[in-house]
Amino acid sequence: MRLTSAKSVRMGAIFVLVYALLNWCYFLLPDAQLKRVHEVLILQPCAAVLNSVLDASVGIRDNGLVSDGIYLAVVRGCDGAGVLFLLLAAVACFPSRAAPKLIGLVSGLVLVHVLNVARIVALFVVFKDHRNSFSDLHDLYVPTAMLLICGVAFMLWMSSIRPLGMRAG
Repeated sequence: MRLTSAKSVRMGAIFVLVYALLNWCYFLLPDAQLKRVHEVLILQPCAAVLNSVLDASVGIRDNGLVSDGIYLAVVRGCDGAGVLFLLLAAVACFPSRAAPKLIGLVSGLVLVHVLNVARIVALFVVFKDHRNSFSDLHDLYVPTAMLLICGVAFMLWMSSIRPLGMRAG
């Protein structure tokens, strides 16, 4: 696949535009609405998973998971939105037909959601049992792992489709 300078600039512009637009819309969303989204899409699935694997009862309070004196909040920026927007912008800017692009967008959304629920569940367990490891995992290792996994998923998606208007090279 060979990209011309003009195509590269176009792809870069679409990437930046989509990423910026998603972020702009995300930060326009009022906190009260975002908390409702967090509760339904993130906290309820996390609580369900935790309640099925832990001996304790995990509930939801004030946009966080609670159990036995433990409180883990999910706030703006800790909800996987950043990595989701990067992945969606990458798929959006890649020159492909509508069907593979739609598959890439939907599968990217599902992937990030599943990774994010797994991330929060794991961080809750770490916070509960190994509190000293929480900061490094939360701030560095888990976000890096999510970016790497999404990058590999994007490369797999990209290699599975035929780009529009590009010559083999």
